[in-house]
Amino acid sequence: MILGEKVNWAENRIFLYIISSLIIVYGCNQTHQNKQELKNNKSIVKYAQYFDIFEYKNGYKLQIINPDNGNIEKTFFVNKHSINKEKNQIKVPIKSIICLSGTDIGYINKLNKIEKIKGISQLKYLHDKTLKKKVLNKTIKEWNDIHSLSPEKIYKESSILSYSGMGKTIEKEKQFQLLNIHTLPNYDWRETHPLGKAEWIKMYALLFDNLSECDKLFRLIEKRYKHLKEEAKKIIQKSKIKPSILSGSLISEFWYMPAGDSYFAQIISDAGGDYIAKNNKGTGSAVFTIEQVVKQYRHTQIWINPMFYSSREMKKASQVYTLFDAFANKQVYCYSHQINSFWENSASEPDKILSDLIEIFHHRNKKKMYFYKKISF
Repeated sequence: MILGEKVNWAENRIFLYIISSLIIVYGCNQTHQNKQELKNNKSIVKYAQYFDIFEYKNGYKLQIINPDNGNIEKTFFVNKHSINKEKNQIKVPIKSIICLSGTDIGYINKLNKIEKIKGISQLKYLHDKTLKKKVLNKTIKEWNDIHSLSPEKIYKESSILSYSGMGKTIEKEKQFQLLNIHTLPNYDWRETHPLGKAEWIKMYALLFDNLSECDKLFRLIEKRYKHLKEEAKKIIQKSKIKPSILSGSLISEFWYMPAGDSYFAQIISDAGGDYIAKNNKGTGSAVFTIEQVVKQYRHTQIWINPMFYSSREMKKASQVYTLFDAFANKQVYCYSHQINSFWENSASEPDKILSDLIEIFHHRNKKKMYFYKKISF
């Protein structure tokens, strides 16, 4: 009996040794396979800082990065073949999407996939005529704030929901996950370069499985932007003039304007403007008291984005506005006459914004402006 136990122990030892060896070999092979599956460890995203796309043998990995802490907020594995239904796997091309941000709509429109949108945020902020008709005909739904959404109702419309990311998990994230609804935060508004903001179009192209077409489109946008930037540089070299630029206006008791690290501060610089808030750190908004703005920036030459249609409206809102040189000299410009179009389309057309600002700052008188015009005086 004792001898039999020794024999069994010896046999078991040999058996365990064989199994362990197989596990090690298999593990090494798996590690090797995983390395082979990743085609390139460099993201195909060039300018954007808050999302990445990595190409694998059988698909892609999409990572969305939280701008507040630099951590990966969401990871999705994107594949056009049949896959198991898991919370981080998306089969493409997607059949539909609900867009709760205007820029999402603009990107998707650029990709000629507007018919895939099955829900929008609010009609009053919508520009696209096709979608407007669908909302009014009740063929697609109008939703409100993402925190008040019903996951069960969303499930009936689409398994993909995109929204403007705010750096926090949405309230009903767990319910969305249980229903296999993928929620994608969009941080394009936190980007530091206009082409980085425009590059978010690649996330939507990935979902519709047309990255190759999107790459051609983005290259054209990039080429036009760089050409215009060089044009502005030559104008400044020749004229030796770089006008001072004021932006924003009062909201309640404070003056808000794009911070110095924002994509809009960059586009002002690329257009050849000397932006007054360039030294204020941040990618969101810089906040000033009205006393600070009047004292420091009263003599700024050009004022953009006060969010008014006319000087009459501005006077009615606050007599303080009349103290600025730009107001007195009628050098105030905005996109307020077509605000929905701007919010929907400008993210994917930074070259057009740049062209407008070069015209405003340097008076080329070459082309009509796309988004901007001087407010009425």
